[in-house]
Amino acid sequence: MKRFAKIRNNGGFSLVELLVAIIILGLVGTVVAGGVPAAVGAYKKVVEKANAQLLLTTTTNALRNELDTASNISEGDGGTSLSFINSRNYNLKIKSAADGIKVEYVEEGSSDPVSYLLVSEAAASKNLRVIFANIDYDAATGTITITDMKVLNNENKQLASLGTYTINVLR
Repeated sequence: MKRFAKIRNNGGFSLVELLVAIIILGLVGTVVAGGVPAAVGAYKKVVEKANAQLLLTTTTNALRNELDTASNISEGDGGTSLSFINSRNYNLKIKSAADGIKVEYVEEGSSDPVSYLLVSEAAASKNLRVIFANIDYDAATGTITITDMKVLNNENKQLASLGTYTINVLR
């Protein structure tokens, strides 16, 4: 009778080695899972700041488009609004409101002003708005100066700002 030789296989892992590997993987997973919310939060802040900067640029371009050909310009409301006639002969008023910079006009045959946000509703949907502290017109130099323009979020946190913005009115 032949004896069967006992086959020894030393190529596997012991139970202790497997437990140590599982514990190490669990610790690494915990560290990674803890860092994900911080990374997501940082990403959201960067995106919000980028959107605010883009909104500020869009707002300055929209203001320049409305005001560089303005005529019959007059200040109102203690320097927080500006009335003018635009290039299409509409009487308009630009003012800073709590929900953003608004343009007002009165439709023909009506006495009630109609207003809309200077920049699109898309900014409002991202919970951002642009306001300014003061708008002045210097008739001697033909310049409109807007001071302390800010982009704010819903918590009134300032995300972007522009100290002074000047528009030279074409004459």
